[in-house]
Amino acid sequence: MGTTQATNKAALKTRFQADTDLGASTTKPIQISRGSALPTTRIEGEYIEIGNAVDIDELHAGLGADSKQENYVIEIIISIVRSSRIPYDTVEDRAYVLYNHLWDSIIDWRSEATPFNGIDGWMKIARKSSSEFFSSDMKERECRITIDLQVTARI
Repeated sequence: MGTTQATNKAALKTRFQADTDLGASTTKPIQISRGSALPTTRIEGEYIEIGNAVDIDELHAGLGADSKQENYVIEIIISIVRSSRIPYDTVEDRAYVLYNHLWDSIIDWRSEATPFNGIDGWMKIARKSSSEFFSSDMKERECRITIDLQVTARI
C-alpha cells in the first residue's frame, strides 16, 4: 500500500497549470513546479512551488486491514520577484491575488469532483505566512507566501 502524496501533488500541479488565473495565463506565465522553482540566481517572475509533504500520520483500519487514512501537509510557496524599486505593497498585493486564485481553485475542485482526484478525503489551508526577501545585490525583492495545505486521504 502506497501513499497519495505524489498523486495529490501531481494533481495540484496539473490543476494550477490549467487554471487561466494561474498557470494558463496568456500575459506573463507563472512557473508552477513540484519542488523548487526558484533558480539560484534570482530573476523577476512569478512562481508557485508545490513542495514536500511534512507531518505525515497514517492510521490503519485495523490489524491486517488493507486500508488506511493518511494525514499530511503539502507546503505550497507563492513567490513574486520584482525590481527592488517596485514598492513592497505592490509585490505583496500580487502575491495575495495568486493566493486567492489558488484558494478558489481548491474550493472549486472540491465542489466539482468529490472526492479530490478520485481519492476519498479532503484538503484545506491550515496555515499561511508571508515574508519579504531581497537579492544579495539589493536589486530585486520578493514576497513569498508559504501555505500549509492539510490533506486527509483514505487509501
